[in-house]
Amino acid sequence: MMELQKGRPMDTTGRLAKETRTYDLLDRLGIEYNRIDHAPAMTMEVCQEIDKTLQAVICKNLFLCNRQETAFYLLMIPDTKVFHTKDLSAQIHSARLSFAKPEYMEKVMKRYAYRDWDSVLASIGHGALKEGQVINKMLDERNKKLKKEVTDTTILDNMASDGNKVPVIAAGKSKSGIVVKGIHDLAVRFSKCCSPVPGDEIVGFVTRGRGISIHRTDCINVMNLPQEERERLIEAEWQQPEAQTGTEKYSTEIKIYANNRIGMFVDISKVFTERQIDITSMNVRTSKQGKATIVMTFDIHGIEELNKLSDKLRQIEGVLDIERTAG
Repeated sequence: MMELQKGRPMDTTGRLAKETRTYDLLDRLGIEYNRIDHAPAMTMEVCQEIDKTLQAVICKNLFLCNRQETAFYLLMIPDTKVFHTKDLSAQIHSARLSFAKPEYMEKVMKRYAYRDWDSVLASIGHGALKEGQVINKMLDERNKKLKKEVTDTTILDNMASDGNKVPVIAAGKSKSGIVVKGIHDLAVRFSKCCSPVPGDEIVGFVTRGRGISIHRTDCINVMNLPQEERERLIEAEWQQPEAQTGTEKYSTEIKIYANNRIGMFVDISKVFTERQIDITSMNVRTSKQGKATIVMTFDIHGIEELNKLSDKLRQIEGVLDIERTAG
């Protein structure tokens, strides 16, 4: 039978170092205390017996997560306190909370060889298991699930729950397109209608079945979206790669309006050659009035390089104006 004893034990040989340090601290501060010596408490029944002997308040444990399952919370409250979700949500700034899925809890129990969840909580209580170990295991399992295909419905649901303020950060190229970070790690693509490059103001659009497409904010297709489609827009911004090599290039397109003359195309090509910019396609139309419209597609590093190129092209004799394709 458990007995309530006053103060530190006469002999601390074989005690855990943290237990001895606790006694030292309480004695140094002059705080009186009672203790109970017992075997490791691996079940809630044993914990309740200890609490009863100590005349302590039983702690109630709730394991919660947000809707996106990107954050997990272990809530510990007195057993007499009623839990109100809205109160906790306001404190931790999470719009919606729910109980963590049993499958995550089972993974934790299997990982640390516990037969039930009460035993996990009891181990956290007496220090045999750290809260961080449990949370990290939960996040590992959640990340494994996210490797599965994410539908546009999932993305829209997540956007709605976060007030449509979830950022998408466009980074470097990958085999599958453009890697972005935001709601989840997603492979998205740059829209060909406006061909954004680093430095442009951009916005994401959640397509139906094809993930997220990145547009310039001045893209005609974005500006002319019907009201019911605008809920699919998501904030986006550029992020430079951690190791900036300057080798990443992005396809873009411009229109050159000029008076047609002999040598015009040679002069334009020379500007690209001097800057070592590869032209991937060119289309020329000439009106009866001798006005040429030259549509050029090429790869470039970003908006700064594009602006310098456009300034140089404008200096060519006969060039009237240059504009970027915007949808």
